[in-house]
Amino acid sequence: MFRGHYGANRIDYFKSSRAQICNFPPDNSPMIVLGLRPGTNNKEHQMVRLSDLPPADAQHLLDKVCTPFNSEPFVPGPPLAERRVAIVTTAGLHRKGDTAFELGELDYRVIPGEITGDELVMSHVSTNFDRTGFQRDVNVVFPIDRLREFQRAGYIGSVARYHYALNGAGWLPQEISETAAQLSGLLKEDGVNAVLLIPV
Repeated sequence: MFRGHYGANRIDYFKSSRAQICNFPPDNSPMIVLGLRPGTNNKEHQMVRLSDLPPADAQHLLDKVCTPFNSEPFVPGPPLAERRVAIVTTAGLHRKGDTAFELGELDYRVIPGEITGDELVMSHVSTNFDRTGFQRDVNVVFPIDRLREFQRAGYIGSVARYHYALNGAGWLPQEISETAAQLSGLLKEDGVNAVLLIPV
């Protein structure tokens, strides 16, 4: 879906019937990215089109399976202003002193809620992984400042004490299920009832 994953804050839409399945806007209209600061000129961050990609890259994206979810949540959540929100990102982020991610790793790193962007590094190893957006603004892949702003404004109830990062590398659902179960337990212990998932 992403060109360079998040380079220059760009996202791609599928120009096929999958656009409806994956709930991407079928008209290819620009989207605002969470990492952008309020008042940013969105014309500088136009979204890349599938037709802009090399044919092999475009086909690779079109071949991805995107399963539709037709069911409703098992338990309705509280109003957004009462929710405790955590971030789960697949950008391969971690604190400078933590162990770097390895290719294909299924583990996670814990990121304290009071962390600042300059304390984070990225150890994603793919040569196709564009780090430009992260280097310019950590909120592109870890929108902690935006969540803090939402809390101060009363849009959300609180920001979680801990957040979590994985190394997105195309694992299959069954490969990551054990890690997902561990994270679910940790999030529950922190009283989290809403997760902002940042798939990179």
